[in-house]
Amino acid sequence: MDWGVFKRQLGEQLHISDDALHVHVGMAILLLVALLLRRPPWNWRPLLVVAVIEAINEIYDMRSLGIRPNHESALPDSIHDFVLTMLWPVVIALTFPLFRRFLAKRDQ
Repeated sequence: MDWGVFKRQLGEQLHISDDALHVHVGMAILLLVALLLRRPPWNWRPLLVVAVIEAINEIYDMRSLGIRPNHESALPDSIHDFVLTMLWPVVIALTFPLFRRFLAKRDQ
């Protein structure tokens, strides 16, 4: 089965849009990689893995130009998908260390 077909069918089976699928998969990869690496989700390593996996996915989408009618091969669409996938993992990576520092100061 083609990767693009699989992604489209997954979205249809879950009854969610392509955009929502990117958001959910980004978070799922972040948490899974954090568990596998035994690092907190706000560590740079899980964040880097999410970015690499999503970059590979978008490169695949751009290379499949003309194969699918949904225009995923356009660069602006790939940038949009990358940003959606990385949004919450980046927010977690940037804010959770601040929360930890804030809580540590409060508990002193």
